[in-house]
Amino acid sequence: MFEYISSLFCSQQEIYKSLIRSTYDEYVSIGRNLKQKYPVIQSYMTFEYVESLEEEVRREFKDCGKRQIEVREELINLIKIYCKKYPDEKICEYRHFKTYDKYPYRLHQWLHEFIKLL
Repeated sequence: MFEYISSLFCSQQEIYKSLIRSTYDEYVSIGRNLKQKYPVIQSYMTFEYVESLEEEVRREFKDCGKRQIEVREELINLIKIYCKKYPDEKICEYRHFKTYDKYPYRLHQWLHEFIKLL
């Protein structure tokens, strides 16, 4: 029934794209919200700097990091499903996506460019 209702308004492919984009937005907002709450948090921090932060800030920083990893993995899984269903899309041909299983950090570094291919 969901497929029938969704086909009335938009395609299933568009629903997947929307879900991927919203998951990516959630991923980005986790870090942005933490940075707004605690301006002492910088984009790149050394281990020594993190250890010099207050206990509450450190704990929340680590919790947000774990949450970002969970959301990022959920995002990658959604994209894998999307690429199985729609293998001719540009996003499926992205070089760092093709080598994700071997070099996941490459895609993580270029995630912002990758999502633009949708």
